[in-house]
Amino acid sequence: MTELLREICASGIIMQPSENDLTSPEIRPYLDRYMRGKDADVEYKSRLFRLAHDLAASSFGLRQDIYEYWHGGDPNRNRINLLRTFDQSAMKGRIKEMLSQPLPHGEVP
Repeated sequence: MTELLREICASGIIMQPSENDLTSPEIRPYLDRYMRGKDADVEYKSRLFRLAHDLAASSFGLRQDIYEYWHGGDPNRNRINLLRTFDQSAMKGRIKEMLSQPLPHGEVP
């Protein structure tokens, strides 16, 4: 989840106005003009991105991310075990069925 937050938010996860900026009469008009979202005012967007920062970029969020990543065991071994235990027979059957019939080569039925 944290990786998705970082990708979706991009630099917005770091570069957001503070609450002091939002209440500043000098800065606020610029924030309203340049920092608002499509359907979100600057206060909502800024607070949403700062929440995303707390979850995905702060020391707490990163510590939680690392804990969850390693607490479940070695990620590579987990992937291998999942592959070995996953029932692939249905998928293999569909592939064999598809390959038992002539495949069209550019023709549209």
